[in-house]
Amino acid sequence: MIRSLFLVAVFMLASCGSAPDVQQTQYKENTWVALDQAIQPPAGNRVLDISIEVFEVEQKNTGPAEIGDWIFQEILEIESQYLPVVLRNTLVEANYWGALRVLPKPDPSADIQISGTIYQSNGISLDMYLSAVDSTGREWLNRRYSYRNNGTMDREQQDPFQSAYNQFANDLADILAIRSDDELLNVRRVTEMRYAADLSPETFADTMIQDENGYTQIVRLLADNDPMLERVGRMRLRHHIFIDTLDEYYLALQRDVKNVYDLWRVYSREQILDIEDERRTESGLGSRVLRLYQTTGTGIRPIRCLNRNGMSLPKVLPAKSLLPFWN
Repeated sequence: MIRSLFLVAVFMLASCGSAPDVQQTQYKENTWVALDQAIQPPAGNRVLDISIEVFEVEQKNTGPAEIGDWIFQEILEIESQYLPVVLRNTLVEANYWGALRVLPKPDPSADIQISGTIYQSNGISLDMYLSAVDSTGREWLNRRYSYRNNGTMDREQQDPFQSAYNQFANDLADILAIRSDDELLNVRRVTEMRYAADLSPETFADTMIQDENGYTQIVRLLADNDPMLERVGRMRLRHHIFIDTLDEYYLALQRDVKNVYDLWRVYSREQILDIEDERRTESGLGSRVLRLYQTTGTGIRPIRCLNRNGMSLPKVLPAKSLLPFWN
């Protein structure tokens, strides 16, 4: 088991890229951001459901495939599903929102859709791009969150990059605060009609239009006791039961992989700091380390042959798998 954990730890995530309109990553170092938490949960039309899609990972082309790449890719896939759960749990703790779910693809029944791309992730730095768009097409957030943790890592404490998730949650709550009740009511109505139109376009498509800004608006309301609307409501309830099951899968995956993932980040951090020190001192040991390892942008990974015996990683869902209830 120890050997298995060690093999997981020595593989460093490679996820470099450039986010839209961002020329260079500026890291906030050792900056703690407190989470803004609502005293009372939202009520009425201010209750918005959020879906968080499994993150993309921007990968750097490191050349021909090498022995050991199989586990490297598995860790990338696991992290793309692990980080959204941390974000989900942060938003739950903030207490500003309705249902929060991590799902493999956009959910037409959600009021707000969050997507993200991981550009760099290791024991020292986290660099990710996050966006939030409501069902009308209005963009709430579109930002890059980059943090560098120069302190020690305690696997018993919070995520070492919790400040990044807290900052996003605070930013999203700030946008919610300036939205009027009428705006949020329109978002909820558009969500309902958009889901209904997916099921029966001939019945519900003419209830919505796009305004001059490209945002969806409701132009025709149906009676609350409309038979077709009631039928859509029952189908939406079954849909929610289904996606709640998917969300539970991602929560279980995060719990199962947490110890191994935290161990990997501790080891990753130590290796990166060692190489940075050796580069600064230009010692002979540093040269030997660089010959044994290849740099991937976020860390290092061995280029020696691997023994797969005893290696076991949690099973993950295909990030973009086709699922029932979605077209």
